[in-house]
Amino acid sequence: FPVTIPALLFASSVPHRSFWVIDKAYENGEDVTESIKQDNPNYQLQIRKDQSMTVSVFNDMTGETEESKGKWEFSKDKEEVKFTDDASGNEISEKILRLTNNEFWSELDFGIAKLEIHYKSK
Repeated sequence: FPVTIPALLFASSVPHRSFWVIDKAYENGEDVTESIKQDNPNYQLQIRKDQSMTVSVFNDMTGETEESKGKWEFSKDKEEVKFTDDASGNEISEKILRLTNNEFWSELDFGIAKLEIHYKSK
C-alpha cells in the first residue's frame, strides 16, 4: 500500500460498508498519534462485506487524495486480519486487540517495534 498506516476492518456489523479513521496510535507503548495523523492526513479505511476495501489518504505534495484498493480476510481463528493490495499484491497481517461496532484496535509487530492503532467508526 502507498499508505504508511496498516489497515484493519470489521464489516459484519454494517449493512454494506463501514468507514474507519485513526483515533490513537502507539509505538512500543508511546503515544505517537499526532505524528501518525500528520504523516497520514485524512486517513480513511472503507471496508465492504464483499471483502473489498479502499484506503484513502491526502497527499500533501500533490494536493490530492490517493486511494489504494484491496481485499481483506480474517484468519481461521479470527484473531488476525490479512490485507492484500490489488495493485502490488503486498500482504499485511494484523493482530486484532479489540473489536466492537464502533472501535477496533490492531497491532503490527515489526520485531524491534510494535505499532498499535486504535480506529473509530466514522
